[in-house]
Amino acid sequence: MEDILEILRELKPGVALDENTELVNSRILDSLTMLRLVGKLSSEFEVVITARDVLPENFANARAIAALIDRLVARRDDED
Repeated sequence: MEDILEILRELKPGVALDENTELVNSRILDSLTMLRLVGKLSSEFEVVITARDVLPENFANARAIAALIDRLVARRDDED
């Protein structure tokens, strides 16, 4: 979770963020920030985030992002 919050804070400096901060509904994540976030998450966690994964519910807050990453890591590990 801390890794995700660190990435979010890097992308949105000066914005108070915790694991429950609404990212989509509060418009903290705009389209450009979302693209950058997906790239950083993919690189940091060595997962593939597809367009089908980029749904508001998967990026609603840091907890939702962590759950998405957990699912993608499990999928990746199952494929290995």
